[in-house]
Amino acid sequence: WCGGEAFDGTLILDECHKAKNFVIGDADGSTKTSKCVIELQTKMPKARVVYSSATGVTELGNLAYCERLGLWGPGSPFSDFEAFHKTVSKRGVFFLEMLSMELKRAGAYVSRGLSFNSAEFQTVEVGLTPEQIGIYDDACRLWHEVRVQLTLAIEATNSKSRVMSQYWGSHQRFFRQLCVSFKVERVCDEAKQAMDDGCAIVIGLQTTGAAGMERRLNNGFGAGAAFLSSARECLIYFLDNNFPTVVQADDPKEKAARGGGGDVEVIGDYDCPAPERPGYNAANEEQSPSLSTPLKELGTSALPRVAAGLEV
Repeated sequence: WCGGEAFDGTLILDECHKAKNFVIGDADGSTKTSKCVIELQTKMPKARVVYSSATGVTELGNLAYCERLGLWGPGSPFSDFEAFHKTVSKRGVFFLEMLSMELKRAGAYVSRGLSFNSAEFQTVEVGLTPEQIGIYDDACRLWHEVRVQLTLAIEATNSKSRVMSQYWGSHQRFFRQLCVSFKVERVCDEAKQAMDDGCAIVIGLQTTGAAGMERRLNNGFGAGAAFLSSARECLIYFLDNNFPTVVQADDPKEKAARGGGGDVEVIGDYDCPAPERPGYNAANEEQSPSLSTPLKELGTSALPRVAAGLEV
């Protein structure tokens, strides 16, 4: 109906976010819409493709259908989307922002905002309950304990990666989600009152929490569970993926000064000391990096739980 491979007109994919659920390396797990959109672009190689959506991408994996952006394939540094995703996903949010800037500079990405003409704003101060204050104080103590143990682990394993940078990034996301969760009850009260006054309600969510929920479901959390804490998931994800447990090899100068050694060694237990690190006192149990304390506190903490899928 379009002329097949010879078609060189404009192909506009409106509401293209419906094609974002493409699973890398698992075609059977991908939605029919995503597979059809990719196939359509493959069968019309000369078509000028426009992706139109207000929510086209919520995470890097949702870019799979945007084959015409030139980010992967012939003439790019990446052979396919899987190679692109594997490399870019390790660079963090900062790199994604740089990627958006590069696309805008190249003229491949255009984004506009709605006009705020005649819009009115009202700031509502939400007072914290004693219970919420206690939760916030417990969270502060918990993150302090994580930082203490993380510092010991970095020294014990000779880690020179961006662990502390990841720590502060997760720290910021955790408390942002925690603070937002404290506002939910007030937002619900305001919305109910507005509905009683005959108003239409629109609630804007900064993020959906879909990634955290998907991780928990994949880890056996259970589809029947109705609630989870996105703030808690943020901390668990950081500990699972960033707490150093492998003793890194020393740089050549330090290795030579110690007369060799310094081979990479996996610490089988988080509480296991690293005796080969210079200056590390293995006899002092208090100096051993441990996840047991923060994880125990996390297990007994009363972090807010909200409906799965809402990043609040």
